Amino acid sequence: MKKWTITVNLLFYITFLNQWNYVESHPTSSSRGIPSADGNPTRGQTSTTKSSSTTPEIGTGTKVKPSSHPASSGSRSTPTTTTSGCTQPSRAGSTIPAKTQPAKPTSTPTSGSTTPTSQSSSGTGKSQQRQSITSTNPGNEGTLVTLDISKSKDTNQLDYKKDGNFRTYTPKPNHLFTKIVKKDLDLWNAKPEDHGLKAVLMGSKKEPKYLALLLQSGNFLLLYKSGKNKPWQDITSQRHDVSLLKFLGENDTVLTSSDYKVDLVDLLFTYTFNSGVNCNKITYDDTPVWTHTDDKSFQSLKSIALDLPSNQFSVTNTSNNKKELTTKVALDINTTQSTNEFDYTDKNGVVTYTTKDNHVFSKVFKKRIIRNLVIWESKDNLYARLASIRFTKGINTLDSKSGILALLLTNNTFTLFHHFAGTWTNITSNRHDVTKLKFLGESDNELKSTDYSVTIVFLSYEITFNDGVKCKKIIYDNNMLWSHTDNSKFSSLKSFSLGLVSNNFYVINNENESKKLEFKPAPITAAVTTLESVTKPAEPTKITLDIQNSQSTSQYDYTDKNGVVTFIPNDGHVFSKVSQGTKVVWQSKDDVNGTLVRIKVTKNFKYLVVLLTNNMFTLFKLDGNNWTNITSNRHDVSKLKFFGESDNELKSTDYSVTIVFLSYEITFNDGVKCKKITYSNNLLWRPTDDPKFGEIKSLSLGLSKDKFFLKNQFDGLKKIEKDFKHITTPASQSRSGKPANTPPSGATEPPKTSSATPASHPARSGSKSTPTTQQKGDGTQPSRTS
Repeated sequence: MKKWTITVNLLFYITFLNQWNYVESHPTSSSRGIPSADGNPTRGQTSTTKSSSTTPEIGTGTKVKPSSHPASSGSRSTPTTTTSGCTQPSRAGSTIPAKTQPAKPTSTPTSGSTTPTSQSSSGTGKSQQRQSITSTNPGNEGTLVTLDISKSKDTNQLDYKKDGNFRTYTPKPNHLFTKIVKKDLDLWNAKPEDHGLKAVLMGSKKEPKYLALLLQSGNFLLLYKSGKNKPWQDITSQRHDVSLLKFLGENDTVLTSSDYKVDLVDLLFTYTFNSGVNCNKITYDDTPVWTHTDDKSFQSLKSIALDLPSNQFSVTNTSNNKKELTTKVALDINTTQSTNEFDYTDKNGVVTYTTKDNHVFSKVFKKRIIRNLVIWESKDNLYARLASIRFTKGINTLDSKSGILALLLTNNTFTLFHHFAGTWTNITSNRHDVTKLKFLGESDNELKSTDYSVTIVFLSYEITFNDGVKCKKIIYDNNMLWSHTDNSKFSSLKSFSLGLVSNNFYVINNENESKKLEFKPAPITAAVTTLESVTKPAEPTKITLDIQNSQSTSQYDYTDKNGVVTFIPNDGHVFSKVSQGTKVVWQSKDDVNGTLVRIKVTKNFKYLVVLLTNNMFTLFKLDGNNWTNITSNRHDVSKLKFFGESDNELKSTDYSVTIVFLSYEITFNDGVKCKKITYSNNLLWRPTDDPKFGEIKSLSLGLSKDKFFLKNQFDGLKKIEKDFKHITTPASQSRSGKPANTPPSGATEPPKTSSATPASHPARSGSKSTPTTQQKGDGTQPSRTS
């Protein structure tokens, strides 16, 4: 029995050893670590057996087959076949219908899926630096790929092509870019349902680089790197928003996304129209940028493209000829910052909008809550490339009551508007007609338009001659305006200008010294050609103000800032009556209306001032329950005169008028230098009185104390201590405000007392938020109406 037992055991061990040797020499899939449902090798299977597959690097083309279970990470699984519902374009040029979304790959990339291998797929022996993350969504709709732009070869996941300075990466069919990196640096991660269809990299080594990506949504992404060791920046928002493009066919029918395809060709974001599709008009933000009638050579389009580095649109016709488009822009004068279409500057109260390359203004308007106010609109293919605006100092475009708008047109002429009491008036015909100017060089040869440049600087229409160009004569309307022999100091000119506010001509020599030209034109018998037809301003709506109201209405704005109550009529409105309940405080006469009403309490006294359309004021003081008109107890500002160089009297267009808190303030325009002020032909101020106030910015009259103040260029204040009590106005005088005609040389100086800077004065603070008005551009002194 014992012998039999030993024999059976021996046979069992021999059989086991034979079976084991057979398994060793005939491996099956079950011996390679097929995971169980919990992700661990099944019992009896080794977990140390080496796999024949290795972990790929990003962009190497070795595809990692996704697990059939998206949640499992890092497990080695039996390969599965994936199908994608996304039609991927070919390498030659991936295209998608604009605004349509292909199949939506929405899977979670597997993390930590493999262990770095000791060898790359190329067999160079370099250790892997970054793991590939490739996965599919649960619906098997697409394989998501991470692109490493440091790689420069085809892989199983993408095609790579180098053409000059451009490197193009196109994912294989049924693949999408979900992430872009450069080695260990993340550059971009896809948003859900908006993955990448193509990537283009321009630039290499130390030079600036652009990286563009075509997205499933039909939009693009643009990254920029300015140089070596500089960060990548997303500058997509600095480019045109292609979603604002519209393509119109016959009868202005909007083309659908099925009528064209979108592609990224190098760095051209391109819309190519399908065969048989006729595009007749293209708009951007509802503004036409191209029509089939613009150019006979481009009546039929093949495509339109946006050059991403330059942000420039271009069209290609059916003959494959290319033409850059000029983008037409509507300008809102409420804008206070630069945009992709134009630059914004504000220098000393003069706001300038300058279009960028290949952009023009087709409309200038003021945005309002109910209905926008169109100030100017292009016609006859004549556009503007610069707009310059000056409103009364310290007031923004929403509140100001007076201003000047100058437009430089594409034919190098200008259009000028004056804003007053809510109405914009075209006053171009009141200025010299620059089309009548001629510039002559040597031997009286007329200079060409290419010999000089034209712009508008601080509301001056300026012509600057090119280097080497010598202007010898300037002719206006066939009359000699200037000759190089007139003045030896101005025998050689740098530039020539027309002051758009003053309507005076100036010449500037090479030392930047200017000289006003005294032009006395001969009688004109021929019809005058104007730059723009004059539009008669609409009659403003006259409204009654009840100062007991404490809120804005559709006719005027109400503000209360620290007890200073202000009423400002809206555009196209003026105050014809001011009341307090049923009591009439003030009523207009002689068609002189109010543009501002302000109420302020100072020193326990309550005052009400009305700023009038003739830029004078009427002042009331509350006495008990009644408002008393005390205007005649204040200095008559119509008796003020301002003088510049050589005792030349300044015009009303050389300064603006406003009310600052409870001060009547006159502010001189930029570039205007006041050298003397007289009151009723008596000397009020001159630069030699005080070196700290040798150059002044403004003059104000404090209405509560009836005192004059000066403000210098540093906003310092000084009260003028001069006694004008002996200058009286007879009670019977109407004080119409007509300035006296006595020459300034006869001005006398009243007794002078010590001057002091007041501790506090209404004009010292708050001027930046106070509504203002500007003198009318008629060059005359306003009359006083009380």
